[in-house]
Amino acid sequence: MPLAAMVAAGASAEVAGGGLGALGPAATLVLAVVVAVLGRFPLVLGPRTMYALDTPMVLLAGLLGGPLAGAVVGAGSGIGDVGGVWRRRSAYTGISALQGIVAGHAGIAWSDGRLGLVSAAIVGAAGMLVIGAAGLALVQLDRRSFLLSRLVWSASTDVAGLGLGLSGVMLMAVAYGSRPLLVVATAGSLAGAAVVFSRLGEQREAAAAERHEAVLRDWLTGAASRATFELELERTRESVLRGAHPAGLLILDADHFKTVNDTFGHQTGDAVLCELVRRLQVVARAIDVVARWGGEEFCVLVPGIATVEDLAAFAERVRAAVADAPFTPDGIDEPIAMTISIGGTLLDGALPASEVFEHADRALYRAKLDRNVACILPLPASGGPAAGARQTAGARA
Repeated sequence: MPLAAMVAAGASAEVAGGGLGALGPAATLVLAVVVAVLGRFPLVLGPRTMYALDTPMVLLAGLLGGPLAGAVVGAGSGIGDVGGVWRRRSAYTGISALQGIVAGHAGIAWSDGRLGLVSAAIVGAAGMLVIGAAGLALVQLDRRSFLLSRLVWSASTDVAGLGLGLSGVMLMAVAYGSRPLLVVATAGSLAGAAVVFSRLGEQREAAAAERHEAVLRDWLTGAASRATFELELERTRESVLRGAHPAGLLILDADHFKTVNDTFGHQTGDAVLCELVRRLQVVARAIDVVARWGGEEFCVLVPGIATVEDLAAFAERVRAAVADAPFTPDGIDEPIAMTISIGGTLLDGALPASEVFEHADRALYRAKLDRNVACILPLPASGGPAAGARQTAGARA
């Protein structure tokens, strides 16, 4: 594409006398920078659709300056593709330069009086659309990813963009003869507006991402939120129904946590909760889900646990991770001994997720009778709520 553009620009320069027409070097350079900025900051029309306002500016440069000016300004689009791979930059720079050359020949016809401005602008725009569509098709073929629907959508977007910008381009072309600085300043203001709107869009996207993350994560501890955990619980049950191994469900409660808040203050209590989550995440695997259910109560979803015995062993590791080492948050003189009570059961798909959760909650109630205990109950279908319970414990809290 760049080589074709260079050959076409050289041949066109001979036809046009080798100059930059009415634009001149300074205005051509400014428009090239404007095109680079407009290409770097396109308008976002949809999740996967963007339109850059650089194409109307290339048409303007071609109408005013001829083929060589159109090629130079069109090549400016490659400058704005910061971070793009060289093949993509060179391909789209060549396409844009070829579009500028086509627009430049329409500009020669206008300056020679063979076409009126409206006709020259329409012919130039039509030629640019053909070059753009052909160039995109060649790029897709080179990548072996040709999609007619994408080509049609891209061409439709270009038609709409040039159609909306055509009247503005013609006004600027007419005004350039008497107010060249005003026209160049207007083009510069368009580039500035594109930057501003792009930054505002990025800020809105960042804010939306933060809100989404706030829904997924607990604001204090960074653990998964309650809503996220409920969704993962349902997804895991569906996986089990499709043939995956059963999963384990643990519900944990920090023993006597109110005493920590009353003695050391809520800031220290918050630090203890954050450290508790960190310890849970150290024991948990990458596929496990550690979530804060509310207050000092947490949940752990453990996919791939086939038996009550395996879940009891995992729960004991979780209990020990909290109880075996005191907590040492900043700002206190002595460590805080913390323990947790754990209730758990298996998620094997036989019962709805809500009933499985209630069963694990009953196991937690049993564990809290003694504290610093992990109590795992099999599901009712496996022998009733009280049958076959596995209980592990450290020193009583």
